[in-house]
Amino acid sequence: RDNDDLISRISTLMPGEKVRLGIFRDGATSEKNLTLAERPRRDRSEGISLEPEPEPEVEPARSEALGIKVQTLDGDARNVLRLPESVNGVLITEVEFNSLAAEKGLGRGLVITAVNNTPVSNVGEWDGVIGELRRGQPVKIDAVAPSGQTARFFLRAQ
Repeated sequence: RDNDDLISRISTLMPGEKVRLGIFRDGATSEKNLTLAERPRRDRSEGISLEPEPEPEVEPARSEALGIKVQTLDGDARNVLRLPESVNGVLITEVEFNSLAAEKGLGRGLVITAVNNTPVSNVGEWDGVIGELRRGQPVKIDAVAPSGQTARFFLRAQ
């Protein structure tokens, strides 16, 4: 087993979960009880796309996944929520009662800016990221509240 195997196994778990780790070093084996934490982000250079930008939609697109309904954050919603132009994402319009999303504190008016460290600025990007999730996979959601405060939520894909 190697580092890739360790990362692959740990990535199926959520921050805060407790694990027992076996360590083999210098011919001796030991075990440690650990509590997982979030892995620090690494900077990645952004690729340049030669694809043309999609035409803006007349009506904001909507989507539903993970027990929440979202729409692209448009100018009207941005003004009502008094969010700066620098905030891009999908606006939560509804949270399913008794869902894990509701239990974890996601609510109407939050703007989701990234899912599993992948930025989402519209419903198409949201659907793309959500469509790649496997059932039971940990999901990290970065969001901005109307107050401008950032928040992070951890769920599991349904």
